[in-house]
Amino acid sequence: MSAESTEGRPWRGLSPQERRDARRRRLLDAALELFGTKGYAATSLTALCAAGGVSPRHFYELYPGREQLIADLYDELCEHMRVLIAEAQGAAPLTAVDRVVSGLRVAIDFQTADPRRARVLQLEVVGVSSWLEAHRHDVIASFGRGTDEQYRLLVADGQVVDEPFEQVAIALVGALNELVIGWLLAEPRPPRETLVPIAEEVFVTVFQGREVARR
Repeated sequence: MSAESTEGRPWRGLSPQERRDARRRRLLDAALELFGTKGYAATSLTALCAAGGVSPRHFYELYPGREQLIADLYDELCEHMRVLIAEAQGAAPLTAVDRVVSGLRVAIDFQTADPRRARVLQLEVVGVSSWLEAHRHDVIASFGRGTDEQYRLLVADGQVVDEPFEQVAIALVGALNELVIGWLLAEPRPPRETLVPIAEEVFVTVFQGREVARR
């Protein structure tokens, strides 16, 4: 029986949707490996299909091209990191500094524990297309809003802080990204544990400096 004749029925115990999901997972895993080591520009669709064990026909059933694949991989990595950050912050003491520092540690560890993640998030997704650039900036802004939310946990005279901070928060996220990029490109790379104190110093100095200025 040909593969084509089984597209609409169970095959080897898997439904059509399960087979599509499995192909998508294999392609995402292949994209992390190839984009995260060889780079987006150096990775062909043929190489992705071979690494993922997926035919070109099945690739195009899932994605119109490599751009959407790297976009999906980027979003998946960001969402995974976002969940881990939220969990860490939720377990931290209810102060802006404690919660932001706990989030920084997770964000840095998530990326540097597997440099392929850092390369996709910080380098390979950049400049792929104008659409993906706009999307990337939206994602960075969303992380900035998360930092802004933690800043607003600061309390003065029993009142939650209510002042513009979102643009500063986006700038802080950008600084963190550049710190990771510097680590990624360094030869040799410094111990990844050295990044956390630097990021903490930048974020905490800004937070505490604004708190002092408000008094």
